[in-house]
Amino acid sequence: MVVLGISPNHDASLCIVKDGKILAAIARERFSRIKKDRFITAKMVERLLDMANLKLEDIDCVGITYWFENRMEWKTELDELKIFVPHDQMFVFDSSFVASGEHHYNKKELHHFENLGYEITEDIIFLNPPITSRSFDFIKMNVLIAGRIFPGFFINHHVAHAASTFFTSNFEKSAIFTLDSTEANPYSSSYFGYGFKNKMETLYYPGVQVAHAYGMITELIGLGPGLQRAGVMMGLAPYGVVDPDVAKNIEEYTKSSWERFDGGDDWRWVYRML
Repeated sequence: MVVLGISPNHDASLCIVKDGKILAAIARERFSRIKKDRFITAKMVERLLDMANLKLEDIDCVGITYWFENRMEWKTELDELKIFVPHDQMFVFDSSFVASGEHHYNKKELHHFENLGYEITEDIIFLNPPITSRSFDFIKMNVLIAGRIFPGFFINHHVAHAASTFFTSNFEKSAIFTLDSTEANPYSSSYFGYGFKNKMETLYYPGVQVAHAYGMITELIGLGPGLQRAGVMMGLAPYGVVDPDVAKNIEEYTKSSWERFDGGDDWRWVYRML
């Protein structure tokens, strides 16, 4: 099976996997020379296919981990790029709407296409509450690229992180932990799971937003944007001195977002605890 992987957010990239082996991979910043550059272009797709010595019609399945409906540059370069969630998969979404950040729309307002499903016309990033009724690792979907329909999967954000870590390692068996910076969705901030051979199993999403604290502090002390410069802060951290107040209140710092004193609704708790 030949799978096209798409990540159209920051650090935008593409890859092609055939029967579990990576044939080709490409990152946008290598072309634009802009650190952590976003979005996929048609030229990247063409270059990737050429590297793998394949054509678009050779693709059997598509995996995508972000969907930015109004910010996809290749949509203006290819004939069409759309995703559709089949009717039998809509149950995963919470209540009667699909939600992502501040975007909400009712199922009745979605356009349904026979044999394709509901067209997704807003941003979707995570498959965790409150977007979905519970946490899902992935959902099935149909992808329209340049007039061709491909079966595909929308991959939960941290499942994609975990897979890229485990499946590119040399380990046959391993625990997996990912930590990310987020302010919008506490479920997306970290992930625990384990991998064995060609399989991976999710244990849970702790909801601890330590990485976002790193990003915010990076900006507060003047090192630059958290997204680009948080690694500098992390590199300096081992040379620092442990704050007694932090050590004393470590349980409060490491609570899940929904267990904190503010109910998890106000991510600015980091400022109040500095």
